[in-house]
Amino acid sequence: MKDRGIVFKLTSLILVTSVVFFLIVSNHNAKKTRSIFKGTLRDSAENLSYSTLNKIESILKAVEKVPQQIAYSLEGSSYTKDDLLLLIRQIVVNNSEIYGSTIAFELYMFDQDLFYFAPYFY
Repeated sequence: MKDRGIVFKLTSLILVTSVVFFLIVSNHNAKKTRSIFKGTLRDSAENLSYSTLNKIESILKAVEKVPQQIAYSLEGSSYTKDDLLLLIRQIVVNNSEIYGSTIAFELYMFDQDLFYFAPYFY
């Protein structure tokens, strides 16, 4: 067994060298691919979060104008209970972004006989 020929030794050397070289190149490629995917994944996640943030902000900006307008209209005039119920119903029906609406008054401010008054429509 100890007396092996030069062909066997040369073949074994080339084979072992090729396997080692293949492992080094494969490891290097795996590391490079992983770093590329990490960078791409991070960029993709960042873009998705900014996109979602912009969608939420656009919806909130549109919705936040509604209570401001209601407050302005309530400051200068007086409404009956039926008028308020109709108003908050129309707000919910006409705005698809709004799922429910209420108008809450301070204690005894809407009616002297009512401690709380906050009609809600959904």
